[in-house]
Amino acid sequence: MSKPTISLASRSLELALRLRKVKRKTKEQHEFLKLFERFNPVIESDCVMNRLCKYIESVDFGIRSIVNKYSPSTSISTP
Repeated sequence: MSKPTISLASRSLELALRLRKVKRKTKEQHEFLKLFERFNPVIESDCVMNRLCKYIESVDFGIRSIVNKYSPSTSISTP
């Protein structure tokens, strides 16, 4: 079974979130954050829609187990 891949976008987001917490940033880190925020297609704010989306994304609906139950030959692996 192959390892789950992590997209460049999710790695960039993770790095940007960690960099925002750093108090003393290098010139390259400032530049990365500036470009990340400029080209980020998603508005990251605490608005109602973002909070709803984050909540829905956090809910485990058990879809993998339902799909695996009805078609075991096309098993979906958990990341």
